[in-house]
Amino acid sequence: MICDDMPLLLWFQCDNPFSESEGNFRYCLSPKDNDEKERSLLLEIWTGKFCKEKSEILYSKEFPMSDDGIQEAITVIKEKLNTIA
Repeated sequence: MICDDMPLLLWFQCDNPFSESEGNFRYCLSPKDNDEKERSLLLEIWTGKFCKEKSEILYSKEFPMSDDGIQEAITVIKEKLNTIA
């Protein structure tokens, strides 16, 4: 099921993105530098068979770079899976 393999916070703190799909629903959660000290997680959602760079991003939102931020992103991903897919 989607989000079951979501990595821990350390994965994102080491500048790694995570992407996953279910059917035509696709998302990527990636670290984003906002300034020298503050970082966040950027969630981007799209549909279709193509990669993010070749697709229209249908939804985008930033979350805190924290365990709570990851949980908030998971909640949004599951909600959007039911409405966008």
